[in-house]
Parts: sequence; C-alpha cells; structure tokens
Amino acid sequence: MSLAEKIFGTFSDRELKKINPITKKVLALEPKYQALSDADLQAQTPALKARLAGGETLDDILPDAFAVCREAAWRVLGMKHFPVQVTGGIALHRGAIAEMQTGEGKTLVATLPAYLNALTGEGVHIVTVNDYLAKMPDPDHVTFMPDSDNVLPITDDEYFDDDIVRYFIDFVRTVYGEETLE
Repeated sequence: MSLAEKIFGTFSDRELKKINPITKKVLALEPKYQALSDADLQAQTPALKARLAGGETLDDILPDAFAVCREAAWRVLGMKHFPVQVTGGIALHRGAIAEMQTGEGKTLVATLPAYLNALTGEGVHIVTVNDYLAKMPDPDHVTFMPDSDNVLPITDDEYFDDDIVRYFIDFVRTVYGEETLE
C-alpha cells in the first residue's frame, strides 16, 4: 500500500465512503415499507414515477425505490437484500462493477438497480455471462412495452425453466400487479 493510499485510502475505499450513507438511508426506510399493505406497496411504483415526472432524479428516489424493491423481494421471495447487496446495487446503478462470488446473491442485487431504472420507462437490460442466469425464453414470447406503465418484459412463465426466473416473475407481479404479466 502506497503512502497516498494510507492517507487517502484506495479508490474502492473512497467510493464506499460515498455509497455507505445511501445504503444506510435504504436500510432506515425498512420500517416504513414493512408497515404497508401489499396494495400500498404496489402503489409506490406510480408514486415513484410521479416523483421522477416532478423533476426528481433517479439518485433522489434511489433510497425509496431500493427500499420498496427490498420489501417486495422479502414478501415474494422470502429473501431480503443484505446491506452489502444494497451497496452492490448502488454501485451497479452508478455503472460500476460490483464483484461478487458464487452464492452471494448477484441476481437479487440486480433487482435493485433494475427496478429503479425501470421507473423511467426507458427499459433496462441486465447482462450476465453466467450460463445459468442467461437462459432466456424464445424472443418471440417476450414483448417490451416502452410507452406503457408496465416497464418490464411481459412474458408467460411457461417459457422459463429456472426457479429464480419464476421467483422474479412473482416479484414483478407483486411490485407491478398481476396485469403486468399476461
């Protein structure tokens, strides 16, 4: 470690110092969203979109969007993003690389920035080199609706054979409502 790194920290140390306060904001919102009914939790999506339309940025709504996604994942999947996964989600949203080992929850982490960025209605792409996670249905059965309130792919889960994808479809149904997936 160089003298400069000892004084100022590494690049990663400096980035984490910027991200950790945001992670703490997300975690502090847990009681607020835990107290909501399923319907009220689903209503947060249009509320967050309205905040964006009102001039707030993705970074402004990030703590609330991540907290909503985190609570929805808990209710649907029985999995709650750990603080380190929230930190990884913030890094991904910022376009950084978040290196994680096998079994550390990369798929769950990806739901956080995917949900946040999908609120813009411009679409979201998640790219992976993992063969297991990259299995996709026939492209003829996936439709993107960029001009719709439904900002995620509409598909029929019979085309998926992975449990994690089925869980994600259930997650989408909870966050966006049943009509999202037809």
